[in-house]
Amino acid sequence: MRLEEMFTVHVNIGNHSNYSVDDSVVMITFTGNVTGKYFEGMVLDGGVDTQITVITPII
Repeated sequence: MRLEEMFTVHVNIGNHSNYSVDDSVVMITFTGNVTGKYFEGMVLDGGVDTQITVITPII
């Protein structure tokens, strides 16, 4: 079976926000577009990558 690239996602990173008290949350906005042999499209505004770091105390 021959593998074929279906599409490529081009991501544009936007602003980021950091929130932390005990744990840490980073929210990164993004948009972009998709190109490929079979279709093209836009990544709609409003996408947010959310990264959470939980701080666990050592007992």
